[in-house]
Amino acid sequence: MAYFPPSGNSASGSDVVLSVAETAITSTSNTTILTYTPTATANFTLSAYLELSASTGVTMAFSWNDSGGGRTVSQLNSITLPAGAYCLAPVPITAKGGTAVSVTVTVSVANQVKVSSTLRKG
Repeated sequence: MAYFPPSGNSASGSDVVLSVAETAITSTSNTTILTYTPTATANFTLSAYLELSASTGVTMAFSWNDSGGGRTVSQLNSITLPAGAYCLAPVPITAKGGTAVSVTVTVSVANQVKVSSTLRKG
């Protein structure tokens, strides 16, 4: 698991398939913040950025299917983070056409976390 300081890079350009910004996590239940189903098998990169207004436990996962079946990368696994901003390491994937790519988040305290995520093709 790697954390990088915020770089200020914006999600723009023709390679961006889907991007969500500052999605407030208003529940302690597992929340899907991004989902996309490609029509054909292709390479993608998933990235995420978190803003915490107070110390909060966070679980974040990237999920997809490739030729071998379902895959999940747990970017954060019930880790309590102090207030602040966090950029997570981008994850390159090959997603099978017709199956969903998703980013999910679970928090220990509602209304303390905002999540941004981008799915890029290539």
